[in-house]
Amino acid sequence: MNDILVKKTFKSTLTIQILTALTAVLGTVVDGAVTGACLGTAAMASYGLAVPLANIFSGIAGVFSTGISVLCGKSIGAGDREETNRIFSQGVFASVIIGLVLFAIVFCLADPIAGALGAEGVLKAETVAYLKGFALCAPAIMLVVELLPIMQIDGDRNRALKAILVTTAVNISLDLLNGFVLHQGLFFMALATTISYYAGAAVLLLHFKTQGAMFGFRWCGLQWQTFGSMLSYGLPNALQQISRSFLTICLNHIILLVADQNAVAAYSAIFTASVVCMAVGTGISQSTSVIVSVFAGERDVESIRYLLLAALRTAVILNGILTMLVLTGAPVMMRLFLASDPDALAIAVHGFRLYGLSIIFYAVNVTLRSYYQSMHMVRLAYPYVILDNFLCIAVSAYVLGRVIGLEGVWLSFLIGEAFTLLIFLIIGLMDSSKTAFIDKMMHIESDFTADICGVQTWSCDSLEGAEKISQAIYDISSDGITSRRNVYLLSLAAEEMCQNILEYGFKDGKSHSIDVKLMELDNGWILRIRDDCELFDPVLYMKNFTDASPEAHIGIRMVSHLADRMEYVSTLKLNNLLIEINR
Repeated sequence: MNDILVKKTFKSTLTIQILTALTAVLGTVVDGAVTGACLGTAAMASYGLAVPLANIFSGIAGVFSTGISVLCGKSIGAGDREETNRIFSQGVFASVIIGLVLFAIVFCLADPIAGALGAEGVLKAETVAYLKGFALCAPAIMLVVELLPIMQIDGDRNRALKAILVTTAVNISLDLLNGFVLHQGLFFMALATTISYYAGAAVLLLHFKTQGAMFGFRWCGLQWQTFGSMLSYGLPNALQQISRSFLTICLNHIILLVADQNAVAAYSAIFTASVVCMAVGTGISQSTSVIVSVFAGERDVESIRYLLLAALRTAVILNGILTMLVLTGAPVMMRLFLASDPDALAIAVHGFRLYGLSIIFYAVNVTLRSYYQSMHMVRLAYPYVILDNFLCIAVSAYVLGRVIGLEGVWLSFLIGEAFTLLIFLIIGLMDSSKTAFIDKMMHIESDFTADICGVQTWSCDSLEGAEKISQAIYDISSDGITSRRNVYLLSLAAEEMCQNILEYGFKDGKSHSIDVKLMELDNGWILRIRDDCELFDPVLYMKNFTDASPEAHIGIRMVSHLADRMEYVSTLKLNNLLIEINR
């Protein structure tokens, strides 16, 4: 496996995704901290009862976010830019309409919704106030959640981080203003969140004004087939968020059965802090999802295998470190929310430490689930979501809560996550058609690459390396290709395009690499050349070519005239050139 750029891309994407996820939840932490410090324990309990609504909004937005990302990734991998923009435009249009509908429903029905969330008596008025303020946020959440992964695919990772930073800065500023100056309660806390999301959406939308943006809005009407495909890919993501919301509601009810309001406030603090802990696993899973969707479009099993292994290894290492931080830093973290109430604080510290033992299992589970979702393995993705995010934890909490009380509720996170992972490990090990453990967990069917007769990959960063790749292709091809023309074309295309990249792309002095893959199909060959240099579209260059010099880019011109098809896409800040030679 010589795909050096797979390693580089995963590392760079992972860094941005984790930072994005951490920054995104920072506003939630500040909301909880300011609420607990300035508005009191009762307000903190009300906030905890209302927070599941935010997860439901994010879950619905996640349907379109994941559906669009996966479908666009596959169309990009297949080299169909027109289809990419059609999918993107339909998704944005549909998500904004649904955001407006959500706003109207929650704003008008805030009182009965608060009751369904478990708010009663003194807690209900504040919960209703928060719901009404947060309802205004629905269209902006839909846009932000949907556009963040698009920034990754379109190579504008920095804008995604800027948008989250703006969202967080606005939210924190307005939270502090309300908590220490205005003292206007939970409605203004929710309104601060709403304003911050609209600020973040504005930053993201500016991306489409930049030169070279691959995605663009094209009005093409709503096609139900595309809409259905988005739902098919995206529903597991939505189901995860919605299941987590119902889990929170369920646990609140169980806690009220076995404990009191202080325990509800403690769980609110634990839940708020847990979103920070889950951000690392979420970042790993989102990186996996975005990149796998592109590789799936290319049917690149080797790159998918490497990526999944790297993601699972990273999930265990990073979340192992995070678990140690939670065990040692629980008192400091919980004091942010409940410093004024020693009884609730003591409950929260103990509960947060027990929750921390589940973090590694959660990260592995969410990474595997994102992989199955991106590969459209519905029979695995849906059960994984339900078991991991609701059923296993809820059942454990109910049984243990009735037996050993509040301690059982805190232990349910560890038991539920571990039991879920065990189920899917057993399912994987039951596959006798594969020998390697990672292949069993990947569950890739043989028909995924049915028309691919063979695959070879190479990497280089020098002219000598390009010549070796060209010779290797010639040697491999000459064994199975009777046409001397095809042998020559494949070898020539690899050498000429790599030399062009080395001459022009490497001149900035930075460290770069070129990955080359040759796929033999039933009806011909596809040569994929990928690099991480400055973006350059040779197909567009040939369309606009006007240079009178016969020597100008002679390699590109020669290959484009001789190849049966040549397609270029830029995704994940990489140049991807597909050259097709028919038999």
